[in-house]
Amino acid sequence: MRARNPVLRISRQCIGRSAFSLLELLAVIAVISMLLALAVPNIVPLAPSRRASAHELTSFLIRARAEAVAMGEERAVGFTGETSTRLACRAYALFRLQGAEESDDGIEKPAEFRRSSTWRRLPEGTIFAKGRDHDLSPGEEIKTVHDFPWPDGFSVAAGDGEERETIPTHCLIFGADGGVKTPAFADADALLMGIAEGYYDSRTGERFFTGNRTGVDGRQLPVVTWVEVFWKTGFIRVLNEG
Repeated sequence: MRARNPVLRISRQCIGRSAFSLLELLAVIAVISMLLALAVPNIVPLAPSRRASAHELTSFLIRARAEAVAMGEERAVGFTGETSTRLACRAYALFRLQGAEESDDGIEKPAEFRRSSTWRRLPEGTIFAKGRDHDLSPGEEIKTVHDFPWPDGFSVAAGDGEERETIPTHCLIFGADGGVKTPAFADADALLMGIAEGYYDSRTGERFFTGNRTGVDGRQLPVVTWVEVFWKTGFIRVLNEG
């Protein structure tokens, strides 16, 4: 009778012990999946979503334009600029034009815009961009809403019975035909609004960007998601990053 090889028997036993069964592998995968599911919600908010904010702004502008057309009167979207408030460079709201009225002393009050929505804020860590933040070719110039000053005589009040607010420094006004009345930018077909990752320091009056890239001219530029508004039609769309 042929004797069994003890070395071969031990080797087979070692191989059998070192392998994992299908159930064990599935259990390990399930545990890893649960750990990832718990970790992702805590990580995602740390990266502000510029594109999601751009889509929210686009929807807000579309509603403002639609309301102007439906009601046959102007609608304005006011944007906070570089102010000392915590909403600097990252808030916007809808304003409706209130007609002229005569006061108790017989003096006629001029028509003015009154805020008709709450201030919408960009997520923490995002601010509005300016034209100089766009990737420009030599000699090219691009202006955004935040590059135009607030029109002279554009009076803004908080609402009935409320004190007058600090006037936002920039605005976009849709006419009853759906086109853009203010700001006037006859030298271009469309106006841009950009959202970048960064913050505004009210103490120094400077903007700081947390996401940067190298432009075609070698400048360090913020990573921006742009929203485009056409002058004559008021058509609005989100553009690619640039």
